[in-house]
Order: sequence, then C-alpha cells, then structure tokens
Amino acid sequence: MKSLRFGDLFRLSFLVLWLASPAQAWFFGKDHPSQSEVESYVRSELSKVLAIEEIEIGSQDIRQELIEFSESRVRVTVSTTEPLYGYANQLPDGTPLIETRTAAGTSVVAFALVKARAIGEGWEGRVFWDDNRVFQNLGRPRAQMPRTALLKGSDAHSAHLALLAEQRAAAARQRLALQQAVSGDFEGRVVCGRQQHEVASLRIDAVAGTGRLVTRKVALVDQPWAEIDLKVEQTRQEDSFWVSGADWGFTVAPGTDGPVFSHRHCDIAFYPAGEIPQEVTAERDRQAEMLALLSVGKVEAEALFGAERRPHAEAEILEIGDRGFRMKLFHTSRLNGRFGGPNFAYRATSTLTVKFADPPARPMIGGQVEGRGELMLNPRCPIDIAKTDDGGLRLQEHEGYLCALRLDLIP
Repeated sequence: MKSLRFGDLFRLSFLVLWLASPAQAWFFGKDHPSQSEVESYVRSELSKVLAIEEIEIGSQDIRQELIEFSESRVRVTVSTTEPLYGYANQLPDGTPLIETRTAAGTSVVAFALVKARAIGEGWEGRVFWDDNRVFQNLGRPRAQMPRTALLKGSDAHSAHLALLAEQRAAAARQRLALQQAVSGDFEGRVVCGRQQHEVASLRIDAVAGTGRLVTRKVALVDQPWAEIDLKVEQTRQEDSFWVSGADWGFTVAPGTDGPVFSHRHCDIAFYPAGEIPQEVTAERDRQAEMLALLSVGKVEAEALFGAERRPHAEAEILEIGDRGFRMKLFHTSRLNGRFGGPNFAYRATSTLTVKFADPPARPMIGGQVEGRGELMLNPRCPIDIAKTDDGGLRLQEHEGYLCALRLDLIP
C-alpha cells in the first residue's frame, strides 16, 4: 500500500472538519426546523393561559450573517384558556378595582419570525414577535392580580361600595356630632403672660365653620369692646378644631363636661354663657368678703420687704367699687425695686388702683407716684390678695426679681 502524502492528509482532514461542522447539518438532512419544532419554540414564548390553535408557516429561508441560520415566517392563532384582567380603578379606601379585558376562549392572531441555527443534528430557535403588545393588551390571569382586588360590576364590588357608603355616612355623622359638641355660646377669660382678656361673648358654629368673638383687654381703665369674626377648621388630629381670627387663635375639642379650650402659651377659661362655674362664683364671693373689710378713710398699714426690711407705710382708702378699690400710700421711696433702710429720708406718695379679676386672671394694680422713686407696689410683679388671720387684707408680690413686698392693710 502506498503511504499518504502530506498534501493528501491535509485535504482529508479539511474534508472531515467541513462535514462535521454544525452549519452542514442540512448536508445530511433537512434545511429548516419542522412544524413541531417551530411550534415548540412558539410555545416556550407564550403564557400558560394561551393555547395554540394553529401555526401556519408562510415561508422559510436561509440567511447568512456571522453564521447561516434558518428563518421561518409564521402566523400563530392562540386562544385564552381563562379570563384575563386589567386594572380599572382604585376605590377611595385603596382597594384595587379590576375589569375583564379578555374573555376565556378568545382567539388572537399574531405574527412572528422564528430564527434557528443548527446544533449538531438539531436546532436552536428563537421567536421574534412583530408586536409584543398583542399579548400584553390581553390582560393578566386572576392569580397575578392583587388578592384584595375586586372585579368591577361583581356582587363583591357592589357590596364593598355599599360598605364604603355606610362608612362615609357614619364618618359624616361622627363629624357632625363632633362639630355640634364644640359649638355653642361661651364667655370667660384668657390670660397670655401679662395680658388679660375678658370675653363677653364667644359664639362657635363648627358645622358652618364660623364664629364670633366679643372681647376687650383687661386694664385698670375699662377698654372698648372689639368684635372679631372667627373661622373654625378641623385640625389634622380630626378630634379638635382650630379657631382663628385677627390676632386670636386657639384649639377647641370635645370633653367630658363640655368643650375644652387650649393654647400652649395662654390660660383659657371659657364656660357656657350664663353658666358661671362654681370656682368663679367662689372667687367672686371671696373678693366681695375682702372688699367688705375696707371702708373709706385712713387705715393702719404694715409693710415687709424680704425677710427683715420694714419700709414705712401709711394708707388711706379713697374709693371702694364692685371689683376693686383705690388707695393712697405715703411710704419710704422705692428705687430700682428696693427700699431704703430705716433712716432713709426720702418719702413718696403712691395712688394705687387695685382691680380684682375672675380666675385664671389675677388682680391688677397700677397708679401714679408723687415724689422720688417708684410705686410702692410694683405693677410688674404678680400680686395675690387674701384675708389675714386678724381680719386684715394682705397684698403680696411674688414671682419676679425684687418682687418681695408684703403690705398688710389693718382696718
């Protein structure tokens, strides 16, 4: 036997490699995938809720790019095996509402291009749809929709709408009851730091969202009344209302014994018009008893400043009214809040007006001084007035720098 030459070996090796290449699968058999193979490619691209009714291969060609591949043009007819749904809306409570997009058994036609490349003695194929939206627009199966979703027009949808309507009606009734609970006519006092306000009339109509306030500042000399229109708005807490108008603003909420008024920087004491609280009546009675101790004319006076210093004081009651009195004090001068010692030569005369108030307000004091220094009782210092054990009247400064004077009037 003749031995093979190198050139013969090279040509034989090249022939073997060429025959074994995947692109030459058609050399030994079919040039394109079969109908069943094309259908398997299409099946892998479809949702489980779509059943293939028919696949029609229109044409098959060989294309050359980096490699050769088979290209099949197909027409696919599918049908839905169950109803498919889409979002219709969202109910006020956030419940999703869905609707039927495609009924079960609906036929749909789609077109695609199936590209396949040879692998050994088989094929590897991919499907390219002309329009993917043809399936997307069909909707989604019920299992892929939220569990809480309701089908539009179903009995469950109708029942849920009825439930929401009842909840809205209940909320409206509750809101109306809340509005009525804080509405009414009131009167009282408001204390904001050193400012005190008397409220002769406060009308709140939370149902209409309106109100009206008649008020004035409390001073030694009566001030004119001011009428203010108010706006009543429900707050974010939903169980209270914000009442505002001009420079006024406060919160009102229902309470066990009636509306509760509040402001973080003020003390508010409102009560139903004409229904004076017992504590206010008791305080007025106490004030009347103290005024009954006094009479117009000179009275004995004793003063104590701090723990030891005893300023000189002589008192004369000038006038007694329903809610206060006027007096004149001849006393040791008070300079920069302090009194001089026992031998301090300067004297001054303070003419003071003392005016009682309803709680939470405190008595007010003010007046004029003749001579050197300040008023004997400092108007900047809060003052308490009370009966003494021996039947006198004690005026006590407190809560402030150098607010340390105690003045006893002994009838």
